[in-house]
Amino acid sequence: MSIFNYAGDPMPKQRNIKNILILSHAVVSVSIATILLVWIAVSQIHSIKEASISDMYRLSSSIVYGVSSEIEKMNTVSLSILYSNLIKNSFETYLKSTDNNPTEQYKNLKNLGDLLSSINIQNISVSEITLYDLEQGAYTFGVQSGFVDLNVKDQSWYLQALKNKGVKYITLPYTDPELSSKTTYKKDRQYISLVRSYFYNYNTPQGFVEVKQDLDTIFNVFESVIQPSNYEFIILNGNGIPIYPLEKQNLDFTKYYNAYLQVDSGNFVELKNPQTREKEIVMFEKIDNCDFISVIIINKVTLFKQVYQFIFKFILISIGIVIWVIWISFYLSKKITNPIIDIYYNVKNIDINQNEFMPNEYKGSNIREIDALWVALKVSHTRLQDSMKKLIISKQQDMQ
Repeated sequence: MSIFNYAGDPMPKQRNIKNILILSHAVVSVSIATILLVWIAVSQIHSIKEASISDMYRLSSSIVYGVSSEIEKMNTVSLSILYSNLIKNSFETYLKSTDNNPTEQYKNLKNLGDLLSSINIQNISVSEITLYDLEQGAYTFGVQSGFVDLNVKDQSWYLQALKNKGVKYITLPYTDPELSSKTTYKKDRQYISLVRSYFYNYNTPQGFVEVKQDLDTIFNVFESVIQPSNYEFIILNGNGIPIYPLEKQNLDFTKYYNAYLQVDSGNFVELKNPQTREKEIVMFEKIDNCDFISVIIINKVTLFKQVYQFIFKFILISIGIVIWVIWISFYLSKKITNPIIDIYYNVKNIDINQNEFMPNEYKGSNIREIDALWVALKVSHTRLQDSMKKLIISKQQDMQ
């Protein structure tokens, strides 16, 4: 058969009606499933992201408030000593009484200890308080109280605290094995110190007050927020050095600190983890009464894990539905095309001289239009036979 029509143009490519039905149903099913998947996934991602941001704000507020409260307690102890002339005078008197009789020294020592004890109890106790004289050593108050032979100029914080001129200076975490051995079973317990200088009249430096507190007490709020969450928490100091948790102190958070410098406190950024290269959502918030920075991080894969699991399950279910739709389409297409094929082969093999219209058996399709087509063809065959008979009779009469 020629592939050209009567006008000489190529015939369009012919397709099987069965394939058309199956393909159309499959396309419709896949399209509906894809639209539903995209809509549900987008709405779920948006909902989860909004809930996560709300959680991060809540957790950040808890951390900022908890840490700020502990730092404020240390600061209050420090200021109480700084503004107490009784304590400063008692400390000076004690230093000047070192050459006097033991009874007088004990009296001065007890008086100084009682004054510091009253301040420490009022403000909830800190790990240790130390008063430094610029020349004659120091007095410690804590688990053990007494005069210690310490030179303030040998302390790591001395130059910075002197430069601050009475403004508080908070040190980096450090270990104090001697203090830890007296207060806790943890030999590697870390502490930070809040240090400030105090002065004679006319702003002449007189000495320093060091208030020491262990990290676990300062960051005890972490115990209530870390365990039940998928977030990662870090506290950086004003120079971007990680302070807490302890296991993160040796990690490099330069990229996060640089991002913090470019955004306002309380804002979010999206970063790639320097080690894993995975995308993360990061929230920064500055702790007001110190230079600490609260950092909350969540991995986007972890955040949207439920969505990804849902998408995977949805795709599996969709594949099952599409297969089921294709099977239904195949069954329905057979029900439509098989009767048409039967009619096609009967019409192809039709013989005008046969009395029976259908040389092959036709079982019917239970489809009104197809059965009506078969009836119409059968009626046309009968009429054609009648016409042929009349024509033959007419020719025979003409011959006679």
